[in-house]
Amino acid sequence: MASPFLGLADNCTLKFDVPTGEIVTDEVGNVVDEIRSVQVRTFLKKQSDAKAAMTNRLPGVAEDAWLLEGYCVNPMILPQAIAPQMIAIANFAGVDGQFVLAAPINPPYGRAGIGAIVERSAGTKIVGWFQVSSHGG
Repeated sequence: MASPFLGLADNCTLKFDVPTGEIVTDEVGNVVDEIRSVQVRTFLKKQSDAKAAMTNRLPGVAEDAWLLEGYCVNPMILPQAIAPQMIAIANFAGVDGQFVLAAPINPPYGRAGIGAIVERSAGTKIVGWFQVSSHGG
């Protein structure tokens, strides 16, 4: 089934770095978790300042961050390896920044029970904070 938001998918791209579960040796000989990048195309909308003020701001999120809410489009179901509070490199409506994924995923139902049914038909619902990248020098 295709996402009902497929035609609107290009307004936000998120790139998460997630562990693969494999252990590798880095360039200096340290044993580290292997990481892979996962790209997720989403349809997100900026929420009102009033809604943002009522939403729990995660530690480290700037006061001027935008609260975004919407659905995953491609892939339509957010991979299980991506968890709340993970940070993605983001491009929202042509603006580069970071996206901090808030909890819960698939609000208000979560990813089990009725949340799983909704997720299969509409895609994974996500909420998070978008911070514009600073280009100071």
